[in-house]
Amino acid sequence: MKKIITCLTFLCLYLFLLQSCGTKKDKFDFNELAKKYSQVFSAHDAAGVAKLYADDALIYQPDVSGNLQCR
Repeated sequence: MKKIITCLTFLCLYLFLLQSCGTKKDKFDFNELAKKYSQVFSAHDAAGVAKLYADDALIYQPDVSGNLQCR
């Protein structure tokens, strides 16, 4: 019984590692975002700046209780 539990444990661990190693994680490039923001902001394009924010973005203000929902 002990061998079966040990084998099942290693099998689960192996399958977990196999699954996690095979996936490519998304990487977000903050430098690219900063470059885009700088270009759009310098061009005085308010609509372009607004497009860089998520549709469900929230603004947290430390001096106000609650938050503001954008869009």
